[in-house]
Amino acid sequence: ERLYKEVLEKLPNLGEVHYNLGQVYVRKNDLASAETEFRKAVELQPQRPESYIALVALSGSDGKTQEAADLLIQAKGTFEEDARFQFALGTAALNVGRNDEASAAFRKVVKLDPANVEAHFYLGSVAVGENKVAEAIAELEKYVSMSGQDPQNLATAKALLAALRPKK
Repeated sequence: ERLYKEVLEKLPNLGEVHYNLGQVYVRKNDLASAETEFRKAVELQPQRPESYIALVALSGSDGKTQEAADLLIQAKGTFEEDARFQFALGTAALNVGRNDEASAAFRKVVKLDPANVEAHFYLGSVAVGENKVAEAIAELEKYVSMSGQDPQNLATAKALLAALRPKK
């Protein structure tokens, strides 16, 4: 922390250093300072998706989900081809009930990073919420068939599939 601050005293416009200092503050659970550093990193390096993603993760944990979603939606044109950014956009949009934005982002994730299993879970979840049963089943079956799933999401997907599949 001390070294980052010393560097910033001499070179205050280094976005990378602000980002790294923000990460230090997150580990110290100093979320207000982390937010300040991530915002500065976004300001100085608006082309860097990691800064947005870190700021949004922090905002989401701080109850500022609408603000987080708005930030990503504003920047989405810059990161159309970045799967990590699109995933963060999808989850942020989903958290504030913007299902169309969420679905579009998760579809991009699947296209850009086919190995991202969680995007299929969230696409299935959105489809369930919109009563698109066939689409939900297809996405959730794809999710269950892949490896590397979040255990809690996997259990939820299996329960949803059991409820959605036609009874024999």
